[in-house]
Amino acid sequence: MSNSISLIAILSLFTLLPFIIASGTCFIKFSIVFVIVRNALGLQQVPSNMTLNGIALLLSMFVMMPVGKEIYNNSQNENLSFNNVASVVNFVETGMSGYKSYLIKYSEPELVSFFEKIQKVNSSEDNEEIIDDENISIFSLLPAYALSEIKSAFIIGFYIYLPFVVVDSGYIQRSVNVRYDDDESGNHIYTDKINSVCRDGRLDNVIERTHFTIF
Repeated sequence: MSNSISLIAILSLFTLLPFIIASGTCFIKFSIVFVIVRNALGLQQVPSNMTLNGIALLLSMFVMMPVGKEIYNNSQNENLSFNNVASVVNFVETGMSGYKSYLIKYSEPELVSFFEKIQKVNSSEDNEEIIDDENISIFSLLPAYALSEIKSAFIIGFYIYLPFVVVDSGYIQRSVNVRYDDDESGNHIYTDKINSVCRDGRLDNVIERTHFTIF
């Protein structure tokens, strides 16, 4: 019977593992940034979503490796047993202290406070109690961390996307400045003013005129 309970618990954990990785690690930031970079380059299907997610997963594993090792060592030291509910609860509260520290470090304090207060609304705990890192619930940290990572990913994506927008605006400005003039001999002259982005961000003319006679 005990082996059956352990098997069910392990299978349930592996079922939830993709959702934990997608929302409880830096995978969410890497995946969003990679998609924004691909769109900024004007590529819709290359590289594929599977490739981007694979790269994001590998980078997330590298970043989260120290946290994972600490959780594994704590589980060995505390003799975690899935047959005992109290053992699992105690491990979540104490054995995952390294993961909680990671979530606290990369979560916005305002969001952590918001979700912690919501969690205590229907409880008997004092809502005015000062929120300390030690008594913050991991179920309040997870949504706060996910939203913080999404916000950070879009900020990074904006700064990456911005140069491409400037280059595109320069191309549009160059196209608008194309016009037809007449020279003194009566020939139609094709005048193309080529613009470039200067260091200060303004669009200036670097080549005054390039003449092509149209017969």
